[in-house]
Formats: sequence, C-alpha cells, structure tokens
Amino acid sequence: MKTNSKAMTLAELLIAVSITAVIALSVAGVTSALSAAHAYGEDGYANVQSGRSAMIAIQRELNRAKLVTRIGSRELVYWRHDSDGDGQIGLSEMAVLEYDPKQDTLSRHQVVLPDGMAAGVAAALDSPQTLAAMMQSSAAGVITGNARCETTVMAQGVTAVRVGVWPECPMTKLVQIELTLGDGQQSVIRSAAALRVGRSEYVDIVDGQYVLSETSVADADSGGNGNGNGNGNGNGNDDDDDDGGNSGGNGNGNGNGKGKKK
Repeated sequence: MKTNSKAMTLAELLIAVSITAVIALSVAGVTSALSAAHAYGEDGYANVQSGRSAMIAIQRELNRAKLVTRIGSRELVYWRHDSDGDGQIGLSEMAVLEYDPKQDTLSRHQVVLPDGMAAGVAAALDSPQTLAAMMQSSAAGVITGNARCETTVMAQGVTAVRVGVWPECPMTKLVQIELTLGDGQQSVIRSAAALRVGRSEYVDIVDGQYVLSETSVADADSGGNGNGNGNGNGNGNDDDDDDGGNSGGNGNGNGNGKGKKK
C-alpha cells in the first residue's frame, strides 16, 4: 500500500505552528516597542517645549524682579515688582517657583487679589512683609498657604532642578537655572537671568538682619526727576566809604518733578 509522501505529519504540523507563533510574537514585540518609542518621543518633545517656554517666562520675570529673597532645595522666592510704588514688600507682589518631584512639575505660586475686593479683606490678605520674613524657610508657605494663592504649572516631565544665585540672597543680581526633563533619554535646558531693575542697593543690615532701608520708601514716595529755572536781577548803591550798601533784586523760579516707581 502506497502512502502520500506530500501529506504533513502531526509532528511537522506542530513545528510549523510553533515557528509561526514565534514569528508573530516577535513582530508584535517589535511593533509594541516602536509604538512605545514613538509615544515617548512625542511626550519628550512636548516636555522639552514646555521646559523652554517656562525658561523664557522665568527669565522675563526675573529680569523685572526687585529682589530674590530665598533659594531652597526646591523653591525660589522673589519680590516680583513694587506694584503700588510704596517701597515695601506686599504679599501679592511676591512669587514662588517650586519643583514638585512627585508630580515632575515646575510651578509658580502667586497671591492674586481680584478687582473690586473689599479694602479690608484685601488688606488682610495682602499684608506688608518684612525682608527678613521673606528670607526664612517658611516664606514659601506664607505665599502658598494664602487663601488667594493661584498656582500655574510652567513645565511638566521635570526630573531635576538646579538653581544658583550670585551673590547670595538678598543681594542677588544673577540667577542660573537648569532643568532636566525626561526619565530615559534626558534633555537639559539651562538659562540665566539678571535682575535688571533690582533693589539690592536699598538693602541694609540692622541688628544682624537684612532690612529694606528707609531710602527705599522715601524714594518710592517722593523720588523723581526735577528741573527748574530761575532768574533774578539786583542793583545797589553804596554810601560813604562803608562796605555796606542797599541792594534790591527780584527773581523768579519754577521747578517740576516727576516721580518714578522703583
């Protein structure tokens, strides 16, 4: 009896199925890896873009800042501007840059008072702060714990933040920031910002503590540029040989000044 030599035996069929399964699993693994790499690439690109945007915004704000009052392991506290021109630090004039390693974010905290808020409530939420208080480790908490504090996430996917200042707070004139983005293929963004309108020249040391000098407040209240002009003429005559004499004169002058916020 002849057998059909072209027919597959059970053993050959099992081998063929096994080979096919191995090839299918390999293709699926490669496809999954490519998809993951593509997704990671998109996320990484988005993180880098947000990091760059954050750096530009931070640099712009620090260029206009008055003082950097504290640098911590995860936060930078600074006096953004003297919005009311009184030469004193208001809580709503402060800001905190904070790195959250749990969320991989860099955020900015600021007290925002809405227009039309009752004066008494606004005064309670925006009390004046001493420079010494804004240099303490509790300074960031004073701002973030305020009922009107608002938080803005500036960058995501941040795995490390390094901040350096020169010279030390509150005399700082230059801030250097380095952001590390991503877990695997990391990207590092560096930037530096100079305090172009800083007020470190108004900082004094009294009884071992940094304070804003009285000059800061005085300049904010009355500072400005002034110019004036005047003219006068006089004539006199001498009698006898004495050095004395009578003289008369008249003059007029005017001046104007324009105050500038510091």
